[in-house]
Order: sequence, then C-alpha cells, then structure tokens
Amino acid sequence: MLTKNNFLWVLIVFLTISNFLFQFYVNLSSSLQLFVWVSWFALVLLSFMLTDSGVELKQLIMDSYNEAKKVVWPTKQETIQTTMIVIIMVAVTGVILWLLDNVMIWLIAKLTHLG
Repeated sequence: MLTKNNFLWVLIVFLTISNFLFQFYVNLSSSLQLFVWVSWFALVLLSFMLTDSGVELKQLIMDSYNEAKKVVWPTKQETIQTTMIVIIMVAVTGVILWLLDNVMIWLIAKLTHLG
C-alpha cells in the first residue's frame, strides 16, 4: 500500500535520480543548469516538508525558536563580569597546577637522590 508519506519519499528519490541523470546526459548552458538545480531543490524541499519527517522537523524548528525567545540573555555587563571571573579562575588554577608540578618534581628529585 502506497501511503502519502511513502509516495512523497518515492517522488523525492525519483526527482533526485532523474535530476542527476539529466545533468549527466544533457548538455545545457550554465543558466539552464542553475534553473534545473534550483527547481529540483525547490521540489525536493517541498516534497520533504509534506512528509511526516518534514512536518516533525518544521514543528521542532518552531518549538526551538519559541524556546529561544524565552531565554533571558545576559546583559553586556554580566557577560564581561562572568568572562573576567573565568579568566581569573583559569589563571589561579594555572598557578596552582604549576606550584603542584614544581613540588612534585622537587619531591621526586629528593626521593631519587637527583636533587
């Protein structure tokens, strides 16, 4: 049984195969080739948007857009302050790791009688 969804997927596959075969066997000018590619893309996109997957994708995009509108974005001042805190913490962590590394090197040197 060929449902609407299956029919649209068959149509997409048919359009894709026929477009590539047409491009391979028919020698057209660049402007006509562009027209064929744009027409193929539009037909495939329209067919896809009518499939169940296309409808779900459209709903997902709309839901994502609506969620993005609900986000409270930080102000410029908050962004600068947070960035400065991150930079300071990275520097402090780097110094701590450097000190630990030097202490470990010193301990290993003492334990192995190299220092």
